[in-house]
Amino acid sequence: MNFAGKVVLITGASSGIGAKTSQKFAQLGAALSLTGRNLQNLEKVANECYGNEKPFTIDGDITNEA
Repeated sequence: MNFAGKVVLITGASSGIGAKTSQKFAQLGAALSLTGRNLQNLEKVANECYGNEKPFTIDGDITNEA
């Protein structure tokens, strides 16, 4: 599969399944938008997924309305 030209939003990307999913979509050529609760880990994952462009990252908890 080729995800070139596609944007993929991954929540929980700062660790575990979210981090591994981010890496796989990056390998498939997707542009990534990553969110997670731990900014330091999130930036580490983003740097590991850096391909043609650096993933957009935002720290936060999507289960918290604030």
